[in-house]
Amino acid sequence: MRLLALDLSLTATGVVDPDGNPDTLKPPKNMVGGERLDWWHRTFVVLLDQHQPNRIAIEAPYVGHRNNTLKLGELYGVFRLALTQHGRPIVIAWVPPSSLKKAWTGDGRADKAEMRRAANCILDQDLTDLDDNAIDALALWWTTKQGCWDTTTGDAA
Repeated sequence: MRLLALDLSLTATGVVDPDGNPDTLKPPKNMVGGERLDWWHRTFVVLLDQHQPNRIAIEAPYVGHRNNTLKLGELYGVFRLALTQHGRPIVIAWVPPSSLKKAWTGDGRADKAEMRRAANCILDQDLTDLDDNAIDALALWWTTKQGCWDTTTGDAA
């Protein structure tokens, strides 16, 4: 399984590549609107080409503040476009935030500090250099590798 895990965000997307290497991708701070979406599209294309995943785990968007939801919808659409242009079938596991938190910490309402503590404990590593976006992507990657989410079916791109 060549698994790519993503915690999508307009300002900082957590990514874990198929080898388990976490990172956070951030567009330049002065980018907004269409320019920032274009930057994300180009970044997603490079990620897909570079890592050639056949499975992707994505933290499903939190449906909260209306304005944020609309902007995130645009980002998810840009990601979907990059997947379509990639041309190879990829199975996607859409993981609700509360389900990820429950699988990772035992509490579906865990906060960022609890997610970090669980990461340090489960992975037995010092992860202080990682931000919360990378921690969430790492939790997605690890729980998917452990079989918590069905990546044999799902939303094939």
